[in-house]
Amino acid sequence: RTASVQPHMFETTEVAAHLQEGLLLAFDDLFRRIPLAECGVPSAGARSARLVQQIDDYVRAYPTAPIYTADLADEFGVSIRTLGGAVAKVRGMSLHQYIRLKRLWATRTQLLRSGGASVASCARAQGFHHLGEFAAAYRATFHEAPSDTLARARQAGFPTNLA
Repeated sequence: RTASVQPHMFETTEVAAHLQEGLLLAFDDLFRRIPLAECGVPSAGARSARLVQQIDDYVRAYPTAPIYTADLADEFGVSIRTLGGAVAKVRGMSLHQYIRLKRLWATRTQLLRSGGASVASCARAQGFHHLGEFAAAYRATFHEAPSDTLARARQAGFPTNLA
């Protein structure tokens, strides 16, 4: 409604950035709240959806641990091919891409809600140990440097107690 009444308001970079950040946080919150089983995944893909949910739980439980495909497949009692196929079917990407994206989103959320934490501590808390590679992946995904996200969060005073 605001966009139709005051379209000039969205012409500034700052307002557009805040709007984008709000939308990204809303999507992140939506994916966290609605289990895959309730997202309309067809019953034929229920096994795949369960496997992806298990991956989500595992990544959340072990944020700094290196994750190897063979170990993950053994953990869930499936083949590597089944595991990779489930992620491709449900999320449309490879297992490694998916895990990296989940960790990038978790780092972004932490940057936005961290208060006084540094980019390095947030990245390491999500398993990124090579900070140069992390920064490049972050920029490629979110089109800004992680330090810019952190600075904007501090400047905007995003709440730090959101769960």
